[in-house]
Amino acid sequence: MKRVLAALALALVPVAASAQVSPSPSLEDPRLQTIVYQPNMPVRLVTFPQGSLTLMFHPGEQIKRVVLSDGAAFTAAVMERGDTIAITPARTGATATLKVETDRQNYEFSLETGQGLAAAYLVRFVTGKDAAAASSTSQPAPGATVHSYHLAGSRVLRPDAISDDGLRTFIEWSDGRALPAVFGVGPSGGEELVAGYMRQGRLVIDRVYPELVFRFDKEKATATRKAGQS
Repeated sequence: MKRVLAALALALVPVAASAQVSPSPSLEDPRLQTIVYQPNMPVRLVTFPQGSLTLMFHPGEQIKRVVLSDGAAFTAAVMERGDTIAITPARTGATATLKVETDRQNYEFSLETGQGLAAAYLVRFVTGKDAAAASSTSQPAPGATVHSYHLAGSRVLRPDAISDDGLRTFIEWSDGRALPAVFGVGPSGGEELVAGYMRQGRLVIDRVYPELVFRFDKEKATATRKAGQS
């Protein structure tokens, strides 16, 4: 009996060691994913072979240290705000592990490339409160001034509607259209992939940018907040 139990214990070791969690894809766009932090649980991240995955930590959380097991397989660049990492594979089929230390906690990720529903271009850490708040922000705040935008560039990527209420930006595309990657132009003029929620057919971004950029393959469109609006 002792030998049987020992054998079972040994058989369970690899399973426990390989335990990990995966982000939850959005129902309306699986490429937008969220995950709730679980201590001591590695997170599986799947990047598109020819694209980048933006990993966003909680607002205000600052990255202190990044350790990548194979720098020839992936690059991991900390973005300007200090709470975001851009992860880019160097080749199809690349795998690696990524460890991140922030001013709040430690994270571990397993990296791989793929094309299925697990693949993402944005993964964001959220809390239960974040999810609850997102469900109530699909419309501008009552009584808020609604601001408009000037659209330019590829008509294929231009949204059907875009506005903001001074706090949140609301973007709509008609049913059946492929959603592009959405970038905000930061203070230094560089682009950063925005964090947003899909709610009732709208992409809701919890901030306002002076300019947004929409990209898909080689196509590009822009939305610039109209002058005179604060």
